[in-house]
Amino acid sequence: MPLPNLKLSLSITDNPGSPLYTGHGEREKMASFDSQMNQHTINITISEEQIGEFEVPVDNQLWETGQKIMLPTYKMLLTDTLTDETSIYEVTRDNFLSTELQKKKVGGISIFGKTFFAKEGISMPMVAFEPNKENIEIFTANKYKTLKKDSLYYTLNQKQSTAYLVAGVTQNIVFTNTSIDYLFYVIQGEKFIGDILYREKFLKLTPIVKINLIKRKSKIKEVVQQNKKIIYLS
Repeated sequence: MPLPNLKLSLSITDNPGSPLYTGHGEREKMASFDSQMNQHTINITISEEQIGEFEVPVDNQLWETGQKIMLPTYKMLLTDTLTDETSIYEVTRDNFLSTELQKKKVGGISIFGKTFFAKEGISMPMVAFEPNKENIEIFTANKYKTLKKDSLYYTLNQKQSTAYLVAGVTQNIVFTNTSIDYLFYVIQGEKFIGDILYREKFLKLTPIVKINLIKRKSKIKEVVQQNKKIIYLS
């Protein structure tokens, strides 16, 4: 014979006449505790909206001394699921492979498969970390955060590729690091780090950090230095 359903439940009440009464305000304390136990999410969205440019030095003997690259910067949004406060930052989405500089014929006129009047330049390939298939790819990055005294970076893993979202390190150090191919560089690094740490502290528990990467329609594939000019090839 099945047991009858008595519809019993345990709870906490502020009614002094109840045997479950544990003191005035305990229900509110439990509700507060329950809200603190809800894990919130910090969302970092790297958009495809270009908002500026950022000057980056090149460290290579083939590259003419003093010549720098202007990388496009994109809008990056930082928010969380508790406060809904949004901060806007600039971030680069491209990196150059200075170790692969080579002399190359650029320009000229192509006639019957042959090129005439081309001029020699110094070519440097560019690389970018983009969503594999969809227009947006989401990375959970809280397990891959490295925080030091003045720097912070998140690691984005995509099959065999690894990218880094870096803040607080000077561009001279970051962009001359030949061990990093895929790089997102936050321009206002110190402000971004402070913003992240404030949100983490405010959200109580260690929050989930998600990086939302939106695919761009076009990007730089190559940079050429020719006659003291910089040419960008998409």
